[in-house]
Amino acid sequence: MQANGAELATRGMAYVSGRNSSVSEFVGPEETGFLPQGCRLRNEIEFYALLDAAPSDHIVASSESFSYFFHPGPIEALASGLAQRVDEVRVLVYLRRQDRHVVSHHQEGAKPHAFGPARSLWGNGLGALPAPDPRHALYIDYDHRLGLWADVFGSAAIQARVFDRDSLHHGDVVQDALHALGVAPEGLAPIPDQNTSLGARQAWLGHLMNGAGASASAIGQVLRAMEGGPRSLPARAEAEAFYAPWREGNQRLNKRFGINARPDLFNDDFSDYPESATPVWDLAAAEAVLGELLRHGTLQGFSADDLRDAATSVRKTNPELALRFAKAALALRPSGKGIQSLVQSLDGSPTAKSPRGTGPNRSQG
Repeated sequence: MQANGAELATRGMAYVSGRNSSVSEFVGPEETGFLPQGCRLRNEIEFYALLDAAPSDHIVASSESFSYFFHPGPIEALASGLAQRVDEVRVLVYLRRQDRHVVSHHQEGAKPHAFGPARSLWGNGLGALPAPDPRHALYIDYDHRLGLWADVFGSAAIQARVFDRDSLHHGDVVQDALHALGVAPEGLAPIPDQNTSLGARQAWLGHLMNGAGASASAIGQVLRAMEGGPRSLPARAEAEAFYAPWREGNQRLNKRFGINARPDLFNDDFSDYPESATPVWDLAAAEAVLGELLRHGTLQGFSADDLRDAATSVRKTNPELALRFAKAALALRPSGKGIQSLVQSLDGSPTAKSPRGTGPNRSQG
């Protein structure tokens, strides 16, 4: 929409965005935190000034962050502000079957510049699906969450679409969105697929590094150095069990909004999952990959502090992996007293020191 803004303007449509390609910069967590409070509109003056300056009466604004309005208050406040400027509001939303959505969304927490809500909701665990948490309902109970918007804007304003290729117009989400907005695709520049999935090894490393607080530049450098490979997927039975609690709510949602003719809203096909889940890294594989990256200088900019923090973050839950991170940190900073102590405490050996001259960057302080 942003890339085709000039062409859309000739058709009487204004696509508005902030510094990036959406209006996400105007949506953020409540002051008291993201969970369970969710997000609300922020920088309202700038947001409404953007709408007021739009050169058309047909305005389109987009942000994934609107999905994090978990309570009525922020939606009511948005509706109040819009009511002073527009005659009609339509809410276009794409819904993906909960198991498929969370497998994809959880992986977002492994990427550089990982989106805060994705990490807060799903964590940085190495499994394809996150550990159960009752707060997940705030996001994937679609019936409740869309009901909040319908209670404010009216059910007729909600235009819910199913994010499955067999349900999308011409099997493509861009074509489907244009169709839903009444925009002919002819004359618009095509945009290649973006934000594609990570391979399993990339996702595991990204989760570990994000969980340890590594810099986005270091994470990006590591992920670019690795081949993508197959995705991390749960077992078929695990995916079915994850989806089961949401089936009834999906039925209510479909009955309320008449989204499609399927009783459960989504298809019931789980054949794209394997019989057994993608095995989570064992410690030997983690150590081998980390050692390879260090030997080839891939972690330039990934400091001993990053590795030390990684070791500290997992020492209680996975002390063996913590020891490997700590030893990698010691290889980068052999004279670091704090890292030496950390290795000693994890290894139980009073002589757990890296020999002088081993490991790169030995001159670091």
